[in-house]
Amino acid sequence: LGSAGCTTPGPPLYPVSVQEEPRYIYLVRHAWHTGLVVRYDDIDTRLWPEKDDFPEALYLEVGWGDRDFYQTPRPGLGTLLQAALKSPASVLFVIGLPTTVTRYFAYADILEIPLSQRGLEELVRFIHATYKRDASGQTIPLGPGHNHRHSMFYLAEGDYSLFNTCNSWISNGLQAAG
Repeated sequence: LGSAGCTTPGPPLYPVSVQEEPRYIYLVRHAWHTGLVVRYDDIDTRLWPEKDDFPEALYLEVGWGDRDFYQTPRPGLGTLLQAALKSPASVLFVIGLPTTVTRYFAYADILEIPLSQRGLEELVRFIHATYKRDASGQTIPLGPGHNHRHSMFYLAEGDYSLFNTCNSWISNGLQAAG
């Protein structure tokens, strides 16, 4: 069962055709956390309107995780155990990067992934669908992030747990992208 997730991927659902320029996204690993980075100008505002919260960004990094663990500057063991066993809520954390991915995250592990235009659109739809919305359909901002000047937490869909982490969310996003 543990090795089932380690099988080789099948063919992409939306391969980059020889006639199109690939769109690059980035998978970024920061210690315990992973995030996806998309070039701001590659994002169709109709598919991810929340990008407009970061008008000066060149790229957007988005990650998903437990609300309390993610929003606490120095979470302790109790917060970690609560996140793993009974998370009260999840959040999206979006950072507006004012420069290139490799310059902004100079010490992170970064993987560049080429996508077709269709694959990028499906990934952006997946991200947009993760935002939790209030009764009027608006996203629910929770405030800026610590350590990043242009960042924001938003209440998110999904139940975080030891078996459904940011890596699971990233995997689902990459599957959506084909």
